[in-house]
Amino acid sequence: MDPVLDATLGRFYSDPMKRSAVGLGFVALTGCSFALVSGPPANHRQLPVVECTTSRLGPILDIVWTALQASNLLVAVSKNSAEWDAQFDGEAPFSRGTAIGLYSGFAALGAAGMYFGFTRTSACRDAKAEWMIRAMQGQGMQPGLAPQPGTWPPPPGAPPPPSTAPQPGTWPPPQPAPVPSAPVPAPAPSQP
Repeated sequence: MDPVLDATLGRFYSDPMKRSAVGLGFVALTGCSFALVSGPPANHRQLPVVECTTSRLGPILDIVWTALQASNLLVAVSKNSAEWDAQFDGEAPFSRGTAIGLYSGFAALGAAGMYFGFTRTSACRDAKAEWMIRAMQGQGMQPGLAPQPGTWPPPPGAPPPPSTAPQPGTWPPPQPAPVPSAPVPAPAPSQP
């Protein structure tokens, strides 16, 4: 193997780099709601359409993350330093004190993400429900624009649509009038 490449690989896979990669991975996973959730805009009542996040996937992922970090924190708090090192066969990735600080921070970030996510998705759902009510009352459109064809309910004062369907009748439906058939020729007289 090339000595330069070998030195680079050795440096890349060194313990500090591994710890940095693990730490960056943890930080990237915390607070999913901060990345995945957007609340309604402040002026959503004036907008013709409300665009925001109604899915609660981000906050649910934050619940899972926070539960995992809280359980890691409980393990770190329940052990002394000797037990912590023995748990990793003497090669703990970081000290028990560092672990308590990291797990506390990650759990706090997850809890903040849960709060942020659930409050924003709830506000979005409320804003979309308000928009739906305004749209059904004919107030959801942009000012100055006429309603589009096929909107329901029709705007106030609109004429009723023409009816193309047959009117309701009785059951069973009446039979069509018989069509007169061609006259049947009389039988030919018989010869004696």
